[in-house]
Amino acid sequence: MKRMSRYGLLLVFLGLLAAGPAGCGSSKGGQGEGDVDELLAEIEAQRQRGARADVKRLNALAENSHERVSAAAISALGQSGTTEGDQHLAEILRGGADAEARANAAVALGANPSADPQTITPYLAQGNDPVVRAGAAQGLARWSSPQRREALPTLVAALDDPDPKVRAWAIRGIHRISVKRFLYDPAQPPQTQRQQIDYIKRRLRDWNLL
Repeated sequence: MKRMSRYGLLLVFLGLLAAGPAGCGSSKGGQGEGDVDELLAEIEAQRQRGARADVKRLNALAENSHERVSAAAISALGQSGTTEGDQHLAEILRGGADAEARANAAVALGANPSADPQTITPYLAQGNDPVVRAGAAQGLARWSSPQRREALPTLVAALDDPDPKVRAWAIRGIHRISVKRFLYDPAQPPQTQRQQIDYIKRRLRDWNLL
């Protein structure tokens, strides 16, 4: 029995070795986190390359299951400033990715002056996921193109959105693009601010911004 017990312990020990670090009690998440850090470092190196970045590689990393990796890759695609990068972001935005990835794609498109705002504006429609709508509003609010005034009608319409995050980005975009400040609280529902919303529209029309 004693010999069998030692033999049994040996088998258990060998089994633990075969199972690797997780079997010995170390955290598997720690190993995964190390992989994430390596991927994030790779993405940062690609981001610094700008237009010379490997956008195909970034697009592949955008589909990574780790949210941090996916978000960083999507952001780097936008910062590449390339037509191919914009195309990948547009595919993510309209494709089957989760809502967070689609929202990140809209934000990344907005950070690229060469992007077409019409790629983003349809996703502010209220039939879309609120996370996607908020990303679209943020993308339009951050849009740095000289033609950014084209985004104003969509942002003004978004003041009626039922989601406060969408309304918050909408008014920020209106302030940034019009270079005007309006009294408007996105935390309050649109029906309680109807007069203020109408005032914003009227003033923007007076200034030929709408």
